[in-house]
Amino acid sequence: MVNDKKVDKNAKFAREHGIFPLVVVASKTNRPFGVLRPGFKFRITDSGCYTFDETGAVTAQLLVMGTEGLISAPTFSVNAAPEKFDTTAFVGRAASTFVEKAAAAAQLFTAAHVISLATFGVVLFQMDSAGTITSKVPLATQAYPTAAQALAALPAPDANKVALGYLAIAAKAGTAWTANTDDLTNGSDVATAAFTSGAVTAAALSSALAFADGAYVAGALSTTLATLKGTAVQDIVVIYTSDGTGALVNGHVNVQFRPTPMDNEA
Repeated sequence: MVNDKKVDKNAKFAREHGIFPLVVVASKTNRPFGVLRPGFKFRITDSGCYTFDETGAVTAQLLVMGTEGLISAPTFSVNAAPEKFDTTAFVGRAASTFVEKAAAAAQLFTAAHVISLATFGVVLFQMDSAGTITSKVPLATQAYPTAAQALAALPAPDANKVALGYLAIAAKAGTAWTANTDDLTNGSDVATAAFTSGAVTAAALSSALAFADGAYVAGALSTTLATLKGTAVQDIVVIYTSDGTGALVNGHVNVQFRPTPMDNEA
């Protein structure tokens, strides 16, 4: 029984069901294809997939996420021109828009960020709904005495942008570090420069759904309760991954969810 004193009246039912048809494009990883916003606090209770016929390998996964988040994270690295940086391909969401971002090389910082000599600083990388990557710093000139203090000052991404990761810099004792002018090579123009990728959205299923010819495949929910629960402004997002020949006939993924908390539920 639903305890009406605790559950949003907009929920209406103790359990609801969504079905997501799937037409596969081969050689895609973590491609979003279904979004459902219950509009109330919810908890995923069950999921599964079905296809009449499968070629190759296709899997699906569920995520609970807001309007900004990472489905897969970029890996950052120093470019051959060491004042610049590279990113691998990744999938993110900004301002409710999903972006499949291709690998990009020789990228510049948004501005000539400065970190004073013999001090520490941090640079956030963020992306908007158009796929444009920009950098953001807590101060135009940073001079934090410790690496921990610099990291504590890491700014939040701008509105409608998703955080992709950050760069931690330790400037050399004899000279300041300036973005786009000085390189990112440890021991060269900088004492150390270390990239960290952003956190990805945790999966709601303990393992991805694997489609099988003519069979309904039941999903196994994650044992981490937080990955199954969402707020009134979060979505259930369905993604798929296919190999080089992956294809389905009449494929679909279904998900069941209910309001939370229920009667006597924490």
